[in-house]
Amino acid sequence: IGIYNAYSLNWLHRDISSGNVLFRLSPETRDDEQRHLRQCKCVIIDGDAAVRMDKREFASLKSGTMEFMSIRGLRAWAGSGGDFHCILDDMEAVFWLLVYTLV
Repeated sequence: IGIYNAYSLNWLHRDISSGNVLFRLSPETRDDEQRHLRQCKCVIIDGDAAVRMDKREFASLKSGTMEFMSIRGLRAWAGSGGDFHCILDDMEAVFWLLVYTLV
């Protein structure tokens, strides 16, 4: 949900990893119309790689922690092209973070 909040404000995080997601000991209750957004259970930190989506020239795929990067991002690191970072790359990083956490 933190990624969604950043995205709705026109930002991409670009470095979702195990060191950049902190879980709260007790959820923080927030006022929000959408029920699923009322409980804050974790916080995404370390936004130094974050970019505004309207600054696409800075949104290269070559950013992030390799273990959690999207397949597109890894291909960009390998030199086989790639485009700009998008929300799907952040979402795939969350998927790899979940796999890492469960293993």
